[in-house]
Amino acid sequence: MAELSKVDDNAIQYFQNFLCDERNKKLMSMLRGVLSEFGLGLARSSVFFLRVNASNANSYSCFKKASVDTELHRKDSRPLVAPLCLFFLRGYATLVDFLDKCNPKIPDDLAERQALRELLQLLSNANELSVLVENKGEQKTESEVTLATRLAQHLLVPLVPDKTVVVDSDQHLHFASCCSVGHSVSCEKGDTSFGCPRGWHGQADVLFPDDKVSLSVVAPPEDDAVSVTSDSSLEIKKGENFTTESVSQVVAQTVMCSFVQQRKNPTQPCALVPGIGICSEKLIVYLYDCVEDILLTTGPLDLYAQMGLFGLNPRAIIILWLILNHKLFSNKTPERYKGYMANFHHVLGPVQLEAYKNESEQPFRARPGEEEDILKIFNEEHVSFEDDLTEERRIQFPERRSVSLN
Repeated sequence: MAELSKVDDNAIQYFQNFLCDERNKKLMSMLRGVLSEFGLGLARSSVFFLRVNASNANSYSCFKKASVDTELHRKDSRPLVAPLCLFFLRGYATLVDFLDKCNPKIPDDLAERQALRELLQLLSNANELSVLVENKGEQKTESEVTLATRLAQHLLVPLVPDKTVVVDSDQHLHFASCCSVGHSVSCEKGDTSFGCPRGWHGQADVLFPDDKVSLSVVAPPEDDAVSVTSDSSLEIKKGENFTTESVSQVVAQTVMCSFVQQRKNPTQPCALVPGIGICSEKLIVYLYDCVEDILLTTGPLDLYAQMGLFGLNPRAIIILWLILNHKLFSNKTPERYKGYMANFHHVLGPVQLEAYKNESEQPFRARPGEEEDILKIFNEEHVSFEDDLTEERRIQFPERRSVSLN
């Protein structure tokens, strides 16, 4: 890190002005409070460690039909949690150092410095943030497509490094109608598909091209409370949570993104990749490391807060900033947590795991007749299973007798 008074760089003038501007004093005070919570893992700033009990990842299934059954890892009968910032130490340190009252600092790394500037610009931009809360009462009835476009344009694009996101071309989005503010749209229609030819595959609603972070906007639940895991400790009241199906979709996309990135960049220092799900006024984040087989979740987070920043939850914004810049800020799982594996590798089995490692791709190119081929393979294996059963019955129970009912 470099002290503000010693770095010969005209770009730091922005940071100096930000610190001196009286209009930012309240914002900085709020951010210091939020970071204190983050350091202790308070106020929903922690992550839960998950174990996969079962899934349909061994079948040719699209993300929207993915099925994943998970439970919380526990320690001394309590759910195992850890501060999210333990997995994004560089991002956390960037904010803490800048907000140090006695000796504010900015990163030497230019990319990290730019990421910090973009966060501060968004947090202090009332016009941009107010768009996200305009007509808030009507947002529960707006389409998932409209919500995806609004969030992508006004919350996500300002935080991503390349300022461009790709929106699924199959959704037929109308960018011009995402809000009442006239602006140029930074979203591009395109191919957001990715997956494994033998397993999970499909499209994300929004995909960030360089970082391969997926975002899906899912329908709110219609029935009573549903748990984010099979563990009831994360249960939330009706309308405040995600359906089991939507959670499975986000988990599958997150897992798949990690395998895709690892295949493209096998020497990357960290394989922890995030995925985002948004449902009405909530968001949820999953993170998966396909090398260490670690699966984490934040649980549902409020997008809005009455006492927040222009009606938005500042904690949610900072979490999004960290995960959207995960290539800059993420780090490997601390050693003391590596034993709490997701068990996904075991659920897949060695053959399917190799397929996920070696065949995952983005964009995803479905092969003609692929589904039929997989069914054929299953049917062929099914015949061999019957042979195995017959043989094992003969070996295990050679003298077993039966009585005819004719």
